[in-house]
Amino acid sequence: MAAFRSWPRFASFEEDKELRDSLKWARYDLYRVIQWDMTNIPAPSFADASLYRSTFSQYYGMNCLKSGVGMQLCGWVTAEMPWTGAVEDGDYHSKAGYMEAQKEFQEADLVDGKVVKFHNILDRGYRGNVAAFRKDQLSLQPPSARSDRRFRGKETIYAGAVARDRSGNERGVRVMKRSGLYERGFKEGMSAKRFCDAFLTWGFRANFMYRPIH
Repeated sequence: MAAFRSWPRFASFEEDKELRDSLKWARYDLYRVIQWDMTNIPAPSFADASLYRSTFSQYYGMNCLKSGVGMQLCGWVTAEMPWTGAVEDGDYHSKAGYMEAQKEFQEADLVDGKVVKFHNILDRGYRGNVAAFRKDQLSLQPPSARSDRRFRGKETIYAGAVARDRSGNERGVRVMKRSGLYERGFKEGMSAKRFCDAFLTWGFRANFMYRPIH
């Protein structure tokens, strides 16, 4: 835990640029990009009604904890503190604290004396534009449309491009689930604090255990 707390939370712009796949990510050559997605951690069906409601996720159809998993283009993975499963992705994204951490990091990690803003690549489940604007950042998301309307040509291309780029972070989420502890999930009687601390340190250790995900 001490190593996790003392290590920089994100890769610097120069590290990210040097270690990323320059051909695959050529379109982001001058950008500081991070991809965010949510993952679920199984939890029991609590007998207590309030715990049951707060941990039940309509999306996953189960009681669980939910955590944000971020990945920079160089393959650096960061895991965030798990919350109860009923939380919406957009609320988690705006309130979990990593947007504030990114703002502080980009202001400290200047490039030629200038701030290079984080570009957050998200799926449709997030309300990312406002959260990014408030923290002096940018976001990229596939466009949304009513069920009775088809995308136009440019919207289709844009949606496909963002979805393709986000596929890397889905592989990052799978790395987080390689731990048997999180495959089995949280159990009644466990210490929630110790469980969450172990989850955060697992995300940190995974960066040194597996090949970087590009």
